[in-house]
Amino acid sequence: MDKKKLLNLSSFNCKGTSGKVDQVNDILQQYYDVSTMDDIENALETKNFDAVFFSHCIGLGSSLKLALRILQGSLEYKREDSPMYVVGCAAKSPIIREKVGERKDVKWFTDYESFLLEIKADNTIKNDILHREKGGVSHLHHLTSGCLRKCAFCKSNYMDTSKLDSIPLEDLERELAQVTDPRLVIEGMNTTEYGLDLYGKQSLHKVLQIASKNPNIKSISLSEVQMAEMYPELLNEICTNEKIKSLEFSLESASDRILKLMNRGYNKAHLESILTKIRNARGDSIHFDCVNIAGFPTETMFDVAETVKFIKKYNIYLSHVSPYHKAYGLVPSDSLPKLTEKEIKEHTKVFEKLQAEQHNKMKVFLHGTIIDKIDDNQIDVAYDNYVVLRFTGSFEDDKVGDEISFEPWREESRKASIGHRLRDVKFNKPKRKSGQTRLRTNAKLTK
Repeated sequence: MDKKKLLNLSSFNCKGTSGKVDQVNDILQQYYDVSTMDDIENALETKNFDAVFFSHCIGLGSSLKLALRILQGSLEYKREDSPMYVVGCAAKSPIIREKVGERKDVKWFTDYESFLLEIKADNTIKNDILHREKGGVSHLHHLTSGCLRKCAFCKSNYMDTSKLDSIPLEDLERELAQVTDPRLVIEGMNTTEYGLDLYGKQSLHKVLQIASKNPNIKSISLSEVQMAEMYPELLNEICTNEKIKSLEFSLESASDRILKLMNRGYNKAHLESILTKIRNARGDSIHFDCVNIAGFPTETMFDVAETVKFIKKYNIYLSHVSPYHKAYGLVPSDSLPKLTEKEIKEHTKVFEKLQAEQHNKMKVFLHGTIIDKIDDNQIDVAYDNYVVLRFTGSFEDDKVGDEISFEPWREESRKASIGHRLRDVKFNKPKRKSGQTRLRTNAKLTK
């Protein structure tokens, strides 16, 4: 069944609702092919959508006028059989209601919770459980939406209770049995909490077991794992299931002091216990991938050095560094003494230097086979551990099935990953390997 298309017109939201709108959009993507205002060129395209979601700030006179202009314009061009969902403050405004008038195709919701109940009732089957991507990858987006954790820096969970929404196991079993791609990527807002809403207990290990039964799936990349909620069955599955090739988790910091301020729910010893058990069981057959925050309030260079040391000790790939940004007093961490912009940049540079060092060691992964040729300037290359990277360059003479090698650029480059993501890192003239390997120059790894 083709996915229904929804146009998300939410914009210019106040600080009090931006987190809710983000969460709503995350859930909408489970049921619809979602586009935003940035994805369409003019209002005429509104007629191409099966539904329209509208949420807008109306606190100021100028924002109310803008909301009315967007709303009336989309109503003029959308199809009559496509519902328009007006949610939040805009639905509470008597001025907007008067201007729009009584229309059967417009549904009003003053709160986000009742709107989501309506969406779920109208869409009994989630349309996009799995996405097929180029390079032999099936992507399981949004295994779970919502998160029960209350990390001190996460504005979403402090502006909304963020109820869990997991995909039922029976739906997953049906979809995963049909996968023909060798690689499966599993993501969600917090995959470790999967199943708590449906079965009263964590059940992510069952998802991994179901996926592993499919002989076509050779590699599983598991993302958004929260170490505070690691449980025995999941840990045992990761240690014993050879198909799990990549584990991505939010590290944020390896300093006990900072972890406590972040309200992460664990300390460094807890992390070490988990990672040591996995490494002892799996060795280098599993890839660790993490993200962290630089410049969290009160963070010192000692805390940064402690995190860098931890990452190196357990051979974790740092795929993303996020400089700390305040959330306008909406989260607990905003009450802590802030670092200056200069200090945040200095802390960020330390982690970026670590990333550059890791990039230079990537050459052991950069000998593989072309599995897809998008055009003469872009190719996807797969490696023995089912990592897939996309390169841009000049590939007129290359074809699917050819072996190819690159040598990493030995200077600091922008963020990159050897995990399941496609990142941006430059490469220069490679060294020739033995055999029938083709060698390419002036290539760049792209998103």
